[in-house]
Amino acid sequence: IVALERVQPLKILFFDIDTLVHQKTYDVPMSLESLSWVASNGSQIYFSKNKLNKNSPLYKYNPSKNMLENFYIPAKISKIQGGTISKNINTLFLASDKGRRAGGIYAINLNTLEVKHEVGILYNRGFPAYQEVEGLTFNDSKNPIKITLLLLDNNLVEDSFHFIEVSDFL
Repeated sequence: IVALERVQPLKILFFDIDTLVHQKTYDVPMSLESLSWVASNGSQIYFSKNKLNKNSPLYKYNPSKNMLENFYIPAKISKIQGGTISKNINTLFLASDKGRRAGGIYAINLNTLEVKHEVGILYNRGFPAYQEVEGLTFNDSKNPIKITLLLLDNNLVEDSFHFIEVSDFL
């Protein structure tokens, strides 16, 4: 799933995970400046700006009904970099590049909208490493509650990235 920005309306594109062949495109049925992340459970598409709070909602779009809903969660999450959904526990997980040194993974129960800061990731946001928490995904094939988080390492000489695996969210 890819959020396509700098076009109006904004678009959400779906690709086959094995072949990377484009499958579907949905227009975001509203005027947003940006889409920081997008996640789908197969029937619903969730997205937002790069923050969630009392003024910036979580959006849920049902493409088969062309229906958009918004929800305000009882927490503040900023600098959201990616999202993924666990169908097994009906939970949305978000990667946040928040704070001076502690970003991490937030879990939102999609039934109750309860928010938990599940895992803090320590990393160096400043000179010389300039690391960034980025996207995340589930590794459903082996463990339905195992998340792989991407950490970018923007070094002065050579950039690199790290995959951090986190499991047992129940």
